Amino acid sequence: MDANQNTFSDNHKPLNPFVTGVAGAFIGIGVTALAAKILSDKKMKGKIMDTASDISNKAIKLLRNKAADTVERFNHEISRLREPTRKRMAIR
Repeated sequence: MDANQNTFSDNHKPLNPFVTGVAGAFIGIGVTALAAKILSDKKMKGKIMDTASDISNKAIKLLRNKAADTVERFNHEISRLREPTRKRMAIR
């Protein structure tokens, strides 16, 4: 690295915890107000709930498939390891 190059640590000034806390509070208030405005519309609330339900169902299905696949692979490896060593070496 060149001596004239500035790095993040050279220019970094510590953040004031109070200022970051206040900024976080304002962001939280803004997000809460936006969510309240969106959810106050019954049509929009229904769409959001349908979408959330659909995403949840897809995630559950995906996790169940992955769990079943993992159990199948595990059982395959266990049965393979129970075979005699010579037979395992011949297969590979």
